[in-house]
Amino acid sequence: MRQQSDVLRDLNYIKENHLKAYIFGCGMIGKDAGYDILNFLGVQAANYCDNDNAKWGQVIKEGISCVSPEILSCKDKVACFVMVSCKYEDEVVEQLKNYPNVMIITYQELLTLDAVIDRFIESCVQEDCKSENKIEHKKHSNSINPIHNKYNKKAVVYTCIVGGYDSFVEPICYSEDCDYYYISDKEPENLKVFQWIDINSIVPGDLKDNFRKNRFCKINSCHIFSEYHYSIYIDGNIQIMGNVLKYVEKIGRSGIATHRLPGEKDVYAHALHCVIAKFDKKSLIFQQMADYYKEGMPRNYGMLECTILVRDNTNPLCKKIMNNWWQEVYSRSYRDQLSFTYCLWKNGIETMDVGVLGDNYRNNIDFKRTSNHHRRNKENEMVFDAEENR
Repeated sequence: MRQQSDVLRDLNYIKENHLKAYIFGCGMIGKDAGYDILNFLGVQAANYCDNDNAKWGQVIKEGISCVSPEILSCKDKVACFVMVSCKYEDEVVEQLKNYPNVMIITYQELLTLDAVIDRFIESCVQEDCKSENKIEHKKHSNSINPIHNKYNKKAVVYTCIVGGYDSFVEPICYSEDCDYYYISDKEPENLKVFQWIDINSIVPGDLKDNFRKNRFCKINSCHIFSEYHYSIYIDGNIQIMGNVLKYVEKIGRSGIATHRLPGEKDVYAHALHCVIAKFDKKSLIFQQMADYYKEGMPRNYGMLECTILVRDNTNPLCKKIMNNWWQEVYSRSYRDQLSFTYCLWKNGIETMDVGVLGDNYRNNIDFKRTSNHHRRNKENEMVFDAEENR
């Protein structure tokens, strides 16, 4: 991803030279948040464009119609804002590089701009001040009967799948020094390496939604597996390809090790992305970020990937961070990456104090992503009010 100064330079050039602007992508991002962010930045799109020829000629939003990407082959210099999910962004950028007259700015680059994030934080604080139905920041008990370490294994490796959110896969490689547990609400057939644990025997009865049932098991390893020195949590859509026990040697002074989150370092920018992608209720995330901002949570503190977590269950600091983290996830957004960095900051821990398993788990040969999560969006709301920000 380019530096913010480079993106701002290109934006200024586009506006000063009145370049014709196109939004590439007629999906949710292009129609909602992407469109509104451009208006906020003072750029009015002339057309949408998309690879789906069924959309060509259709009016997508505010009288703006969709055209074929071939129109970008014109001789005049134009701007194209790539408003697609990160899954397809690189592919579209490579496609647009075939048109040398096109200035390309991506959605991800726009999300990192200080002006955009500052506006988002301002919106969070404004909404929080006028909200009459603030969600109570309530406490929750994580006291449970731990799983017995019958054979005195060094570590436990576990995953948790609730409500068919992921498709379970056995590991390719495993260690005799570890116990392997699969926590779920349905017993699978023909388990080989993993042992099944009924999630209802672990999760408190007052937890009703599947997201928080999963997060309870994910976060509270120090309680669930307190008889094991180390715990290694793996998301349900990840297959173990190598010996993961070696990663306990990577644990930092915080008692935690995980991967970096590629391209992200600001919890507020990540929160904006979560709102745009409708990963959780907009009002819930707004209140959470407003509270963090008022407490002094700094921007660009760092972001970590929570897909794979290696922890020292005996480390007092790790226990404290996990307890704080669970309280945040229980009473705020279930999107645990929004509160993980905050809990580190509240405990005086910098992201560099967390052990590094790698810069990106997708490039780690010991893990293989087998599928996307079966995610369900909860709301259909825009982040910016286009009329307000013109």
